[in-house]
Amino acid sequence: MKSLLKLLAVLALAGPALALPAATTPTFANVTVHDPSVVRDGSTYYVFGSHLASASTTDLLHWTQLTTGPTYPNSLIRNQNPQTEFAEALTWAQTTTFWAPDAIKLGDGKYYFYYCCCQGSSPLSALGLAVADAVTGPYANVTITLKSGMTGLSPAGVTYNVNIHPNVVDPSVFFDATGKLWMVYGSFSGGIFILALDSTPGSATIGQPLPNQNGYGRKLIGGNSSRIEGAYIVYSPETGYYYLFMTFGGLDAAGGYNIRVGRSLNPDGPYLDAAGNDLTNVKGNFAFDDATIAPYGVKLMGNWQFLHVTGEPQSTSRGYVSPGGCSIDRDPVSGRYVLVFHSRFVGQGEVHEVRVHQLFLNADGWFVAAPQRYAQETMCTTVAAQVPGDYKLVNHGKDITATVKTSSIITLKSDGTISGAATGTWQLSGDHYATLVLGGASYRGVFAEVWDDDNQVWVLSFSALSSDGVAVWGCKVAAPYTATPPVILAQPANVTATTHTRATLAVGANSLPPPSYQWLKNGVAIPGATGNACAIASVTGADAGSYSVVLTNSAGTITSASATLTVTPAAAPDPPAQAGGFSSAPTVATLTWQPPATGDLVSSYRIERAGDAAFATAATTIDLGTTSTSYDDATLAAGTTYYYRVRAVNAIGASPATAAFQVATPASVGTGSTALVNISARAYCGTGNNVTIGGFVVSGSGTKRV
Repeated sequence: MKSLLKLLAVLALAGPALALPAATTPTFANVTVHDPSVVRDGSTYYVFGSHLASASTTDLLHWTQLTTGPTYPNSLIRNQNPQTEFAEALTWAQTTTFWAPDAIKLGDGKYYFYYCCCQGSSPLSALGLAVADAVTGPYANVTITLKSGMTGLSPAGVTYNVNIHPNVVDPSVFFDATGKLWMVYGSFSGGIFILALDSTPGSATIGQPLPNQNGYGRKLIGGNSSRIEGAYIVYSPETGYYYLFMTFGGLDAAGGYNIRVGRSLNPDGPYLDAAGNDLTNVKGNFAFDDATIAPYGVKLMGNWQFLHVTGEPQSTSRGYVSPGGCSIDRDPVSGRYVLVFHSRFVGQGEVHEVRVHQLFLNADGWFVAAPQRYAQETMCTTVAAQVPGDYKLVNHGKDITATVKTSSIITLKSDGTISGAATGTWQLSGDHYATLVLGGASYRGVFAEVWDDDNQVWVLSFSALSSDGVAVWGCKVAAPYTATPPVILAQPANVTATTHTRATLAVGANSLPPPSYQWLKNGVAIPGATGNACAIASVTGADAGSYSVVLTNSAGTITSASATLTVTPAAAPDPPAQAGGFSSAPTVATLTWQPPATGDLVSSYRIERAGDAAFATAATTIDLGTTSTSYDDATLAAGTTYYYRVRAVNAIGASPATAAFQVATPASVGTGSTALVNISARAYCGTGNNVTIGGFVVSGSGTKRV
């Protein structure tokens, strides 16, 4: 209970989920990559999938196909020939193709590509590692790290058993919150397993499993050839949980693929579902026993279709079939999560494409998926007056089935009740949190504006989960609308934060279509600050200032009132760095230093001067009233050596002192000194080549000021 209360407090402080600006009329370009694993490199996203297919995008809407097949030529692979580069793995697995891979950048700056090959009708598989200097390759094979399906001893040290040992495919590699590297993998057979990997730059085994992990590592879920595969783990700093995403069922149009999730406080589990079930114990009684595993895990989505309703702008209705093979990207600046996966479609057979849906955290710290594909929507403030209306409701249930869950109509009324195909109540709390009671079951989630791609309009939606992990989606029945300009419902408030803590400025707004956001500091746009909240993970003195936000949609633009971020020091500063000094005259010493590495709002500096390096004699203290990083001490005696040290000062106190440094003043500046005193010349200057050139020579080994 304490951890839950802490989680709710964190979510309340974090404010609305962050996202990128909403496009007024989004467009899309689609690609085909099965089991897409998303990898970000700079501002570009890449997906790598089965059969060595790959694609890229900069906006998660418009994709470009890069590669399509496992044969020559494939630009991802050295010499563009996967069949020769990975001949050992292909021979072991008795196949010519590849299953779901993953790629990650490690501390040596190189990209590590985890590939896998499988015979298909058995767990005869090889999982290997390749490396490249760039995310797009070309990748060169390093080694096979794991094998499965053998008739003799397995890496676990005992005879391979298909019911308890993993099929070594579908690798996914991630760093945990402490920087430790892990790989989660597995499909059918003995289940999903996890291994710790070597991430030490320069190590001969970098990217490979660490020793002493019982061969295959630790099991997280599955066994007896349960249809569970495509695992992916992501850490959420907002909740402190690791989330294990998986796909249950079969991948083809009739297989009932569906996306599920559990969570744990530890990267290697145990993972629990929303009902508190330990997923380690989840497995079928026999191969392909879907009924036994179906009740477990939070089911985010399966087959679904929002049916056309009379009066909507378009009559088309394109639902999803067997969505799965997922991965997740968290934007480190905005905190936005997106779910990247492949899906087949109603009436389209085995045709599949990459799809992206935004994920939101509900008040219980569980992810819910937006009920429409990602269109750069933002989490706007929802007001109660917007909610009432007719909604198309989809209940995803918990079953593993080829049946498409089609929508029915419910009405959310202004009095908080729900009527129609399901009855109950609805409630809005905070900016966007939704609680719905449908048929006696309670669901917790979010309200959000989403792009109805069938009808080409923005609509209000809800996505919510029950306590046993059933997802319900609702999208308002589409109707032509008149765009309304942004309206600010809650202005940004002044914030006072201590250094090295998180500070968040937020605005509450509403419009149709949803607005884009651009935060300003002292009137200048902040790169990447394009959500309804501007979050600074660790404030410094430089972050203090006046903040406002510009909201824009197709109907207009509005600028918020300004809010002031005041920054106060959390502690006394560190010592200044790289102090030094010299004397250019018998009675003057010039001292220089650099600000502390962690400045912590230095307000001034303090000079201490003594006659010996140990400062055993009485020291003179000179308090500087500025933050200048140099000082001329003109109160010296000629021919004397002085010792100095510097302290940084802020409102909390003074830093420790720098190490002592010495300045020796010259006895005089006449003949024989190391100072240049004067230079003069007199000459007649003519024209053309009749010019005068003057010069001087400074000799000696001491420091000279010229």
